[in-house]
Amino acid sequence: MRNKFILIVFFALSISVISQNKKFSIDINYPLALSDGEFDEISGIIDGSIKYRFKETDKMYLGISYTFDLLKEKTTIFVNQPDLNRNYTFHHLGFFEELIMNSNSKFRPFIGLGYSILSAENESFTGNTESLNIISEKNNSSGFNFNIGTSYDILDHFFIQAYFHYIRIFRKSAITDKNIGINFNQLKLGLGYRF
Repeated sequence: MRNKFILIVFFALSISVISQNKKFSIDINYPLALSDGEFDEISGIIDGSIKYRFKETDKMYLGISYTFDLLKEKTTIFVNQPDLNRNYTFHHLGFFEELIMNSNSKFRPFIGLGYSILSAENESFTGNTESLNIISEKNNSSGFNFNIGTSYDILDHFFIQAYFHYIRIFRKSAITDKNIGINFNQLKLGLGYRF
Protein backbone atom coordinates (compact mmCIF):
# COMPACT_ATOMS: atom_id res chain seq x y z
CA MET A 1 0.00 0.00 0.00
CA ARG A 2 2.88 2.36 0.82
CA ASN A 3 4.37 1.85 -2.67
CA LYS A 4 1.02 2.67 -4.30
CA PHE A 5 0.76 5.89 -2.30
CA ILE A 6 4.30 6.94 -3.25
CA LEU A 7 3.48 6.24 -6.91
CA ILE A 8 0.34 8.42 -6.69
CA VAL A 9 2.34 11.28 -5.13
CA PHE A 10 5.04 11.14 -7.83
CA PHE A 11 2.37 10.98 -10.55
CA ALA A 12 0.59 14.01 -9.09
CA LEU A 13 3.82 16.00 -8.81
CA SER A 14 4.78 15.19 -12.41
CA ILE A 15 1.40 16.46 -13.60
CA SER A 16 1.96 19.70 -11.69
CA VAL A 17 4.93 20.50 -13.92
CA ILE A 18 2.66 20.74 -16.97
CA SER A 19 -0.54 21.89 -15.25
CA GLN A 20 -1.01 25.55 -14.27
CA ASN A 21 -4.78 25.76 -13.73
CA LYS A 22 -4.90 23.97 -10.34
CA LYS A 23 -7.54 21.42 -11.26
CA PHE A 24 -5.86 18.74 -9.12
CA SER A 25 -5.02 18.61 -5.44
CA ILE A 26 -3.58 16.06 -3.03
CA ASP A 27 -3.79 16.17 0.73
CA ILE A 28 -2.64 14.19 3.76
CA ASN A 29 -4.60 14.28 7.02
CA TYR A 30 -4.64 12.86 10.51
CA PRO A 31 -8.04 11.29 11.27
CA LEU A 32 -9.41 11.58 14.82
CA ALA A 33 -12.27 9.23 15.76
CA LEU A 34 -15.36 10.91 17.24
CA SER A 35 -17.62 7.83 17.35
CA ASP A 36 -19.14 6.05 20.33
CA GLY A 37 -19.75 2.33 20.07
CA GLU A 38 -17.98 -0.13 17.83
CA PHE A 39 -15.42 2.30 16.38
CA ASP A 40 -14.70 4.34 19.52
CA GLU A 41 -11.23 2.83 20.17
CA ILE A 42 -9.93 3.28 16.62
CA SER A 43 -6.90 5.49 16.21
CA GLY A 44 -5.92 7.00 12.91
CA ILE A 45 -2.68 6.30 11.13
CA ILE A 46 -3.09 8.42 8.01
CA ASP A 47 -5.69 9.67 5.55
CA GLY A 48 -5.00 10.88 2.03
CA SER A 49 -6.97 12.25 -0.93
CA ILE A 50 -6.59 13.14 -4.56
CA LYS A 51 -9.16 15.49 -6.09
CA TYR A 52 -9.95 16.65 -9.61
CA ARG A 53 -12.06 19.76 -10.32
CA PHE A 54 -13.89 19.24 -13.61
CA LYS A 55 -16.18 22.30 -13.56
CA GLU A 56 -15.64 25.89 -12.45
CA THR A 57 -18.09 28.79 -12.14
CA ASP A 58 -17.79 32.22 -10.51
CA LYS A 59 -19.14 30.80 -7.25
CA MET A 60 -17.82 27.23 -7.00
CA TYR A 61 -15.81 24.26 -8.23
CA LEU A 62 -17.30 20.80 -8.79
CA GLY A 63 -15.12 17.73 -8.72
CA ILE A 64 -14.50 14.08 -7.94
CA SER A 65 -12.27 12.66 -5.23
CA TYR A 66 -10.67 9.46 -3.99
CA THR A 67 -9.81 9.21 -0.30
CA PHE A 68 -8.33 6.43 1.81
CA ASP A 69 -8.05 5.98 5.59
CA LEU A 70 -5.65 3.63 7.37
CA LEU A 71 -6.82 2.98 10.93
CA LYS A 72 -5.96 0.59 13.75
CA GLU A 73 -7.36 -0.62 17.04
CA LYS A 74 -5.96 -2.69 19.91
CA THR A 75 -8.41 -4.52 22.17
CA THR A 76 -7.73 -6.30 25.48
CA ILE A 77 -10.12 -9.22 26.00
CA PHE A 78 -8.42 -11.34 28.67
CA VAL A 79 -5.97 -10.31 31.38
CA ASN A 80 -2.43 -11.68 30.85
CA GLN A 81 -3.20 -12.44 27.20
CA PRO A 82 -1.94 -10.51 24.15
CA ASP A 83 -3.98 -7.62 22.76
CA LEU A 84 -6.02 -8.24 19.65
CA ASN A 85 -5.19 -6.06 16.62
CA ARG A 86 -7.77 -4.75 14.21
CA ASN A 87 -6.77 -2.94 11.02
CA TYR A 88 -9.21 -0.97 8.90
CA THR A 89 -8.82 0.51 5.43
CA PHE A 90 -11.55 2.81 4.13
CA HIS A 91 -11.78 3.70 0.42
CA HIS A 92 -14.05 6.63 -0.45
CA LEU A 93 -15.02 7.71 -3.97
CA GLY A 94 -17.21 10.77 -4.27
CA PHE A 95 -18.21 14.17 -5.58
CA PHE A 96 -17.44 17.48 -3.90
CA GLU A 97 -18.36 21.16 -4.21
CA GLU A 98 -15.85 23.83 -3.22
CA LEU A 99 -17.19 27.36 -2.73
CA ILE A 100 -15.37 30.46 -3.96
CA MET A 101 -16.01 33.13 -1.34
CA ASN A 102 -14.49 36.00 -3.37
CA SER A 103 -11.43 36.55 -5.53
CA ASN A 104 -9.24 37.52 -2.57
CA SER A 105 -10.39 34.95 -0.03
CA LYS A 106 -7.99 32.23 1.05
CA PHE A 107 -10.81 30.26 2.69
CA ARG A 108 -12.50 27.56 0.61
CA PRO A 109 -15.47 25.84 2.31
CA PHE A 110 -16.38 22.47 0.80
CA ILE A 111 -18.95 19.71 1.03
CA GLY A 112 -18.81 16.17 -0.34
CA LEU A 113 -20.86 12.99 -0.75
CA GLY A 114 -19.70 9.56 -1.87
CA TYR A 115 -19.52 5.77 -1.70
CA SER A 116 -17.34 3.98 0.88
CA ILE A 117 -15.79 0.51 1.10
CA LEU A 118 -14.36 -0.82 4.37
CA SER A 119 -11.75 -3.59 4.38
CA ALA A 120 -11.29 -4.94 7.90
CA GLU A 121 -8.79 -7.42 9.30
CA ASN A 122 -9.77 -8.59 12.79
CA GLU A 123 -7.96 -10.87 15.20
CA SER A 124 -9.96 -13.05 17.60
CA PHE A 125 -9.33 -15.85 20.09
CA THR A 126 -10.27 -19.51 19.57
CA GLY A 127 -9.98 -22.43 21.95
CA ASN A 128 -10.66 -22.55 25.70
CA THR A 129 -9.37 -20.52 28.64
CA GLU A 130 -6.41 -22.87 29.08
CA SER A 131 -5.29 -22.80 25.44
CA LEU A 132 -6.17 -19.71 23.41
CA ASN A 133 -5.15 -19.23 19.79
CA ILE A 134 -5.32 -16.02 17.78
CA ILE A 135 -6.89 -16.19 14.32
CA SER A 136 -7.23 -13.43 11.73
CA GLU A 137 -10.38 -12.78 9.70
CA LYS A 138 -10.89 -10.43 6.78
CA ASN A 139 -14.19 -8.95 5.62
CA ASN A 140 -15.48 -6.13 3.44
CA SER A 141 -18.52 -3.92 3.79
CA SER A 142 -19.76 -0.78 2.08
CA GLY A 143 -21.93 2.28 2.53
CA PHE A 144 -21.83 6.02 1.96
CA ASN A 145 -20.01 9.05 3.34
CA PHE A 146 -20.57 12.77 3.79
CA ASN A 147 -18.02 15.46 4.63
CA ILE A 148 -18.02 19.18 5.29
CA GLY A 149 -15.13 21.48 6.10
CA THR A 150 -12.87 24.26 4.92
CA SER A 151 -9.36 24.79 3.64
CA TYR A 152 -7.12 27.83 3.96
CA ASP A 153 -4.40 28.76 1.44
CA ILE A 154 -1.14 29.38 3.28
CA LEU A 155 0.89 29.75 0.04
CA ASP A 156 0.09 29.85 -3.67
CA HIS A 157 -0.11 26.06 -3.98
CA PHE A 158 -0.21 24.85 -0.36
CA PHE A 159 -3.19 24.79 2.01
CA ILE A 160 -4.24 23.51 5.42
CA GLN A 161 -7.67 22.06 6.08
CA ALA A 162 -10.04 20.68 8.68
CA TYR A 163 -13.24 18.76 8.03
CA PHE A 164 -15.85 16.48 9.56
CA HIS A 165 -16.28 13.09 7.85
CA TYR A 166 -19.41 10.99 8.49
CA ILE A 167 -19.36 7.37 7.27
CA ARG A 168 -22.30 4.94 7.32
CA ILE A 169 -21.29 1.31 6.68
CA PHE A 170 -23.73 -1.59 6.21
CA ARG A 171 -22.83 -5.19 7.03
CA LYS A 172 -24.53 -8.43 8.03
CA SER A 173 -25.18 -8.96 11.70
CA ALA A 174 -23.59 -12.11 13.16
CA ILE A 175 -26.78 -12.69 15.19
CA THR A 176 -29.70 -11.93 12.84
CA ASP A 177 -27.94 -12.29 9.44
CA LYS A 178 -29.58 -9.00 8.39
CA ASN A 179 -27.80 -5.85 7.23
CA ILE A 180 -27.18 -3.33 10.00
CA GLY A 181 -25.86 0.21 9.69
CA ILE A 182 -22.81 1.38 11.65
CA ASN A 183 -21.86 5.05 11.95
CA PHE A 184 -18.27 6.27 12.03
CA ASN A 185 -17.47 9.95 12.64
CA GLN A 186 -14.06 11.55 12.13
CA LEU A 187 -12.42 14.93 12.43
CA LYS A 188 -9.59 15.26 9.90
CA LEU A 189 -6.77 17.81 10.12
CA GLY A 190 -4.18 18.09 7.39
CA LEU A 191 -2.36 19.89 4.62
CA GLY A 192 -2.43 19.73 0.84
CA TYR A 193 -1.03 20.88 -2.48
CA ARG A 194 -2.98 22.25 -5.46
CA PHE A 195 -1.65 21.93 -9.01
